[in-house]
Amino acid sequence: MVLMKKFSVIAFLVPIINLTPKEFDLLYILVSNQNKVFEREKLLELIWDFNYYGGSRTVDIHIQRLRKKLKEPYCDFLRTVYKVGYKFVGEDIEI
Repeated sequence: MVLMKKFSVIAFLVPIINLTPKEFDLLYILVSNQNKVFEREKLLELIWDFNYYGGSRTVDIHIQRLRKKLKEPYCDFLRTVYKVGYKFVGEDIEI
């Protein structure tokens, strides 16, 4: 998997997956910090800005969309940490 921050796309050799800017930022943070658990509130702060007034379900919805776009087996790298948040667990990824 290759993350290209400049173009907000991810390439898994083939095909290229187009992501929204927020989806990309979310995945980029998780992949850049593999195995580190991020609380939903921290992800909201990092991606949506400190003053974001939406709920933490925003993160859940974006994770759900990412999993759908990434498909098997890559969607399994996005792990839910029950009652805490999310982390990325996978192979070494080139960023």
